[in-house]
Amino acid sequence: MIGVKAENLVGISTGSNSVIFSGAPNPPTPAPVTLNYQFEIFIPLATWKDTLTKLDAVAKNLPAGVSNLQYNSRLSASAKVIEQGRQTVLPDLLAEARKNADALALAAGFKVGAIQGLSETHFSSGNQVTITISVRFAKI
Repeated sequence: MIGVKAENLVGISTGSNSVIFSGAPNPPTPAPVTLNYQFEIFIPLATWKDTLTKLDAVAKNLPAGVSNLQYNSRLSASAKVIEQGRQTVLPDLLAEARKNADALALAAGFKVGAIQGLSETHFSSGNQVTITISVRFAKI
Protein backbone atom coordinates (compact mmCIF):
# COMPACT_ATOMS: atom_id res chain seq x y z
CA MET A 1 0.00 0.00 0.00
CA ILE A 2 2.63 2.57 1.08
CA GLY A 3 5.78 0.72 0.12
CA VAL A 4 7.37 0.40 3.58
CA LYS A 5 9.32 -2.86 3.86
CA ALA A 6 11.47 -4.48 6.54
CA GLU A 7 14.63 -3.28 4.77
CA ASN A 8 13.40 0.32 5.29
CA LEU A 9 13.79 -0.09 9.08
CA VAL A 10 16.55 2.28 10.25
CA GLY A 11 16.01 2.37 14.00
CA ILE A 12 14.23 0.97 17.05
CA SER A 13 14.01 2.74 20.38
CA THR A 14 12.06 2.38 23.58
CA GLY A 15 9.79 4.96 25.12
CA SER A 16 10.36 6.19 28.63
CA ASN A 17 10.05 3.67 31.43
CA SER A 18 8.30 6.04 33.80
CA VAL A 19 6.59 4.87 36.95
CA ILE A 20 3.03 5.93 37.71
CA PHE A 21 2.23 6.76 41.36
CA SER A 22 -1.45 6.64 42.14
CA GLY A 23 -1.09 8.12 45.62
CA ALA A 24 -2.27 4.89 47.27
CA PRO A 25 0.02 2.83 49.54
CA ASN A 26 0.21 0.12 46.85
CA PRO A 27 3.52 -0.37 45.03
CA PRO A 28 4.02 1.84 41.97
CA THR A 29 2.78 0.54 38.64
CA PRO A 30 5.34 0.64 35.86
CA ALA A 31 4.15 2.20 32.65
CA PRO A 32 3.99 -0.12 29.64
CA VAL A 33 7.10 -0.19 27.49
CA THR A 34 6.68 1.53 24.15
CA LEU A 35 8.71 0.47 21.13
CA ASN A 36 9.31 3.07 18.45
CA TYR A 37 10.19 1.88 14.97
CA GLN A 38 11.75 4.30 12.51
CA PHE A 39 11.54 3.64 8.77
CA GLU A 40 13.00 5.61 5.90
CA ILE A 41 11.59 5.49 2.39
CA PHE A 42 12.43 7.42 -0.74
CA ILE A 43 9.65 8.19 -3.17
CA PRO A 44 9.42 10.14 -6.41
CA LEU A 45 8.03 13.64 -6.13
CA ALA A 46 5.15 12.65 -8.40
CA THR A 47 3.82 10.22 -5.74
CA TRP A 48 4.69 12.27 -2.66
CA LYS A 49 1.24 13.76 -2.05
CA ASP A 50 -0.47 10.39 -2.67
CA THR A 51 1.89 8.69 -0.19
CA LEU A 52 1.15 11.29 2.50
CA THR A 53 -2.58 10.80 1.93
CA LYS A 54 -2.11 7.03 2.42
CA LEU A 55 -0.12 7.59 5.62
CA ASP A 56 -2.84 9.89 6.95
CA ALA A 57 -5.43 7.19 6.19
CA VAL A 58 -3.39 4.55 8.07
CA ALA A 59 -2.98 6.93 11.04
CA LYS A 60 -6.78 7.28 11.25
CA ASN A 61 -7.32 3.49 11.18
CA LEU A 62 -4.31 1.97 12.94
CA PRO A 63 -3.51 -1.73 12.49
CA ALA A 64 -3.80 -4.00 15.54
CA GLY A 65 -0.86 -3.56 17.90
CA VAL A 66 -0.05 -0.08 16.67
CA SER A 67 -1.00 2.72 19.06
CA ASN A 68 0.35 5.74 17.20
CA LEU A 69 1.69 6.71 13.78
CA GLN A 70 3.81 9.78 13.21
CA TYR A 71 5.77 10.71 10.12
CA ASN A 72 8.03 13.43 8.86
CA SER A 73 8.54 14.20 5.21
CA ARG A 74 11.08 16.30 3.40
CA LEU A 75 11.96 17.04 -0.16
CA SER A 76 15.49 16.74 -1.42
CA ALA A 77 17.03 16.59 -4.83
CA SER A 78 18.52 13.29 -5.96
CA ALA A 79 22.07 13.09 -7.27
CA LYS A 80 20.63 12.57 -10.75
CA VAL A 81 18.53 15.75 -10.55
CA ILE A 82 21.50 17.76 -9.23
CA GLU A 83 23.70 16.51 -12.09
CA GLN A 84 21.01 17.31 -14.67
CA GLY A 85 20.71 20.82 -13.25
CA ARG A 86 24.46 21.22 -13.24
CA GLN A 87 24.75 20.17 -16.88
CA THR A 88 21.95 22.58 -17.79
CA VAL A 89 23.35 25.69 -16.08
CA LEU A 90 27.10 25.16 -16.43
CA PRO A 91 27.35 26.59 -19.98
CA ASP A 92 25.39 29.70 -18.89
CA LEU A 93 27.54 30.11 -15.77
CA LEU A 94 30.73 29.89 -17.84
CA ALA A 95 29.38 32.39 -20.38
CA GLU A 96 28.47 34.80 -17.56
CA ALA A 97 31.92 34.36 -15.99
CA ARG A 98 33.56 35.13 -19.36
CA LYS A 99 31.36 38.22 -19.84
CA ASN A 100 32.16 39.55 -16.35
CA ALA A 101 35.89 38.80 -16.75
CA ASP A 102 35.95 40.58 -20.13
CA ALA A 103 34.25 43.67 -18.64
CA LEU A 104 36.65 43.81 -15.68
CA ALA A 105 39.70 43.25 -17.90
CA LEU A 106 38.60 45.97 -20.31
CA ALA A 107 38.22 48.42 -17.41
CA ALA A 108 41.76 47.49 -16.28
CA GLY A 109 43.21 47.84 -19.78
CA PHE A 110 43.89 44.23 -20.75
CA LYS A 111 42.10 41.17 -22.15
CA VAL A 112 41.45 37.69 -20.80
CA GLY A 113 42.37 34.51 -22.59
CA ALA A 114 41.65 30.84 -22.03
CA ILE A 115 40.38 29.35 -18.79
CA GLN A 116 43.32 28.36 -16.59
CA GLY A 117 41.40 27.03 -13.63
CA LEU A 118 37.88 26.16 -12.58
CA SER A 119 36.32 25.12 -9.30
CA GLU A 120 32.73 24.24 -8.69
CA THR A 121 30.58 23.57 -5.66
CA HIS A 122 26.95 22.74 -5.21
CA PHE A 123 24.72 22.77 -2.18
CA SER A 124 21.21 21.39 -1.95
CA SER A 125 18.62 22.22 0.66
CA GLY A 126 15.16 20.82 0.21
CA ASN A 127 14.11 21.46 -3.35
CA GLN A 128 16.72 24.19 -4.00
CA VAL A 129 20.19 23.55 -5.41
CA THR A 130 22.86 26.27 -5.52
CA ILE A 131 25.74 25.78 -7.96
CA THR A 132 28.75 28.10 -7.72
CA ILE A 133 31.72 28.21 -10.06
CA SER A 134 34.98 30.12 -9.78
CA VAL A 135 36.89 30.62 -13.02
CA ARG A 136 40.48 31.83 -13.49
CA PHE A 137 41.31 33.20 -16.92
CA ALA A 138 44.71 33.82 -18.50
CA LYS A 139 45.73 37.47 -18.87
CA ILE A 140 46.52 38.62 -22.42
